[in-house]
Amino acid sequence: MTGRKRFGLLAAMVLAAGLMLGGCGNKAQTEREAYGVADLETLVKAHPAYSEYFKLQTEYEDLLHRYRNEQRSLLHLSETQRKMKAALSSKDAEKAAEEEYKARVKIREDTLNRQLQTLYQEISARHSRQPSHPELTGGSADENTQIANLHLKLKILNIGGEEKSQAVSQLKDLLNGRRGELQQDGWTEAEKQEFEDRRQKAKAELEAYAAQVAAEIHGRQLKSQAAAASVTLPDADRWNSQWETRVKEKQKEMADKKEKIMEDIRDKAAIIGEKKHLAMIFSSYRVNVDAEDVTGDIANELVQIR
Repeated sequence: MTGRKRFGLLAAMVLAAGLMLGGCGNKAQTEREAYGVADLETLVKAHPAYSEYFKLQTEYEDLLHRYRNEQRSLLHLSETQRKMKAALSSKDAEKAAEEEYKARVKIREDTLNRQLQTLYQEISARHSRQPSHPELTGGSADENTQIANLHLKLKILNIGGEEKSQAVSQLKDLLNGRRGELQQDGWTEAEKQEFEDRRQKAKAELEAYAAQVAAEIHGRQLKSQAAAASVTLPDADRWNSQWETRVKEKQKEMADKKEKIMEDIRDKAAIIGEKKHLAMIFSSYRVNVDAEDVTGDIANELVQIR
């Protein structure tokens, strides 16, 4: 029975000696002893304080459930924080930011370059000249990569001091040299100025967009760093100690209530055993033992407890 597991066996009540001895030389005579049996689980549930014990048991189980849930949550937070910090500090994160920056700026640069090519071809057509793909942006692929990397250092990695001064100077030199060799034979001064104005406008737009992309990526990085730092975890030793104290306190409440119930059951069993002249009352017994079931008698005594 479940009750037996929680409370243990009902203490046997020895109420009378069954052995009668006669005078010297006479044959020993014995009286047959009577035994009783009681269902401990039924008696526990019949006790007026059982509802209080059941409430304590429910609270204890709920306490363990909350402990396990909180433990899983803290472990998950700890692992998440570890992964976030590792990802933010890794070379892969830096490389991903660099690749995103270059790709987005390159797309915008290609768009602006196509617009300049269209204007260049329109003006050239007025003078019966149709170049296919002029090098409008000038500079080699190497220079383009250097420019992107310098933007990355200045806008995303936030370098400072002498390194920043050198990067600014180098970037300025590279940008100033990106004019390209354009054939403008027969163009009027107004057409040359129109094209130069459009090119300067495209250059300014590209640099503004590059700065915007860099700021966006850097902002995301800062937000991720702040999110990782905001995950606050309690001190493990203190957390475990607090939970251990709460669990032990609830266990003691249950044990005290259980002991009081068992004490009352033993007392009432003794009363019934005496009334019925029982040598012992068992909470379980072998089938071949003749015993009277006194569960109801003891339960009737228990329900009268106030």
